[in-house]
Amino acid sequence: MIEKLKEKIITSIVLGACVFLVLSLYADLGQIKLAIPQFNWIYLPAIITLASSNYLIRFIKWDYYLKLIQIDLSRKESLMIFLSGLVMSITPGKFGEVLKSYLLKEVRRIPISSSAPVVLAERLTDLIALVLLSTLGVFTFHYGGFLLLVSAIVIFGSVMIISSQALSRWMIQLFDKIPFFSQHTQKVYNSYQRMYQLVTLKSLLIAIPLSLLAWLLESIGFSLILKGFSFPLPLEQSIFIYAFSIIAGAVTMLPGGIGVTEGSMAGLLILIAKIPKSIAVVATLILRICTLWFAVMIGALSLRYLQGKFLVPPIET
Repeated sequence: MIEKLKEKIITSIVLGACVFLVLSLYADLGQIKLAIPQFNWIYLPAIITLASSNYLIRFIKWDYYLKLIQIDLSRKESLMIFLSGLVMSITPGKFGEVLKSYLLKEVRRIPISSSAPVVLAERLTDLIALVLLSTLGVFTFHYGGFLLLVSAIVIFGSVMIISSQALSRWMIQLFDKIPFFSQHTQKVYNSYQRMYQLVTLKSLLIAIPLSLLAWLLESIGFSLILKGFSFPLPLEQSIFIYAFSIIAGAVTMLPGGIGVTEGSMAGLLILIAKIPKSIAVVATLILRICTLWFAVMIGALSLRYLQGKFLVPPIET
């Protein structure tokens, strides 16, 4: 798994560069060059701090989940494994963050099937938070209602299925009749038992507010970028555009939502906020560097640290 990271990162960087090139051509390269100096870079430290706060709050949720299913790590180990998982933010739906389960296996010999439910629960509660943040904007701006409705049905439907032990066991038994899956039935059942613990009402009432706060802070960072261009938007508008664009990128299952997230964000800035094309594209570029690519950089550095500190097999370069 780890040995394939370099290729995935390079591929995603190339894809990201292509996306921004297309957006820049759409907005006119000459206008893009004029737009970049218009940004007030004094806002950059605050934007990075807000993005970092997102990771810190999500780490608190990760650590809470680990303790909930009785996986005991030192706080430092837990933090470094969580941060290492950020390198997989460029995978479809961020589900590549199951790398954290692989690292738990390497560091503490914890079976992947035991910890993978934590990654799934993280993604579910993150998406629930993003749907909730987008809801007000859908009613206010009358845009994106269908996508949000479908996303909400899938996400909340998944939670309801997991919350029903009878239904989940019945579904597992169906897979047990398929020869290929039957040999893994016990592992699946064990994973489900842990997943069930992570979606109880009590755990959701702790995890969802944490997710809401984490993604709200990044949304505020997005609003600061626009303020830095002297195009301040009402906070609810910034939150909607940011959260909806992240959801749009996630449902496509493209690596890191690259292409769809940027296109949605720039498009909504132009369509709803009436911001000039060049400013919309550059604002989107700055946001993605300060969130997605900043997260990937932190993840790569943390993974390097883990390799030396906890004897994780090195990445081949």
